[in-house]
Amino acid sequence: MCVIIQKSMPLTPWWFALIEMKLSRLQPLTTYEPVHQVTVLKAVARRTFSFRHHILETRSNRTCATVDVTGLAMDLTTRKAVAWPDDLRQTLEARLLSDRDNMTS
Repeated sequence: MCVIIQKSMPLTPWWFALIEMKLSRLQPLTTYEPVHQVTVLKAVARRTFSFRHHILETRSNRTCATVDVTGLAMDLTTRKAVAWPDDLRQTLEARLLSDRDNMTS
């Protein structure tokens, strides 16, 4: 099952689509406990990307859950995966290096 999450850029015939999501619960939460989310780009390939959402309990900053997501660029006309444009891929790769410096897996 493919879930379309957002249009990539104006005037382009392709979209970003999620192809896999994996939720891992690490710690229990209580009702009304405040949480926040930190998202880190994990990998960029020719047609795909993956990132991880870290769900953290706000008061202690402990990780309660992670969500690993894999997505791709999809041509809406052919309904097939397409390669990232070079400039977008370079931007994603630069972000990948930045995210690795800011948070470990």
